[in-house]
Amino acid sequence: MAIYRDKKQVKVGAQIYTHAQLYKLCGLKGIHPEALASDKIVIDVKVFSDCAIITISSISIRTLQVIIYPNQRYIWNECIVAHKTGSGIAAPWVRSQVRYSGSANFKYLKCSAHRNDTDPRVKWTGYLIWLKFGYLMEVDSVLEFHKLMKQFNRSENTLQKLMATKEGEEFWRTNGFSWYGSFNLKRNSASRRILRRYRPFNKN
Repeated sequence: MAIYRDKKQVKVGAQIYTHAQLYKLCGLKGIHPEALASDKIVIDVKVFSDCAIITISSISIRTLQVIIYPNQRYIWNECIVAHKTGSGIAAPWVRSQVRYSGSANFKYLKCSAHRNDTDPRVKWTGYLIWLKFGYLMEVDSVLEFHKLMKQFNRSENTLQKLMATKEGEEFWRTNGFSWYGSFNLKRNSASRRILRRYRPFNKN
């Protein structure tokens, strides 16, 4: 497949992008570096006056939906759901998206780090995962976090400090909540430093 050479152009806000550029801004190249026919990639692009919504499925991902806001210089990651839990696609996806969006002068990546234990179709565990890749809580979520720490008489003032210990991670797994996060794309930001340090857990 030649999707990374797709030169079809669309205007999003004040910017002109090729489809290939949009796919890279979604981080797709981190999941499917070569985009082979066997990857069974299906892409839907919807363009509006201020944003582009890209929805992708493939042999590896059930759904990846990304909303690009070029005028505001940020990208909203609506959701990513792999076909197989623990497939290891998250880290290369984030790294690829950070690389391409940073070089395209975007300022932030944003997400909702979701928790939902009751959905029978998929278990949403973003509230545990996104922090590991450099996403940090936004202000409203930080305030809610501080309330939770006070409620349980805990001293941690950031999710990073809480998750730094096994006991803290288990506490958050049980008591944590959905939160809004952002990844600062500035060079050597705290987000980038966390992502550089990330190493996948080796089960062996």
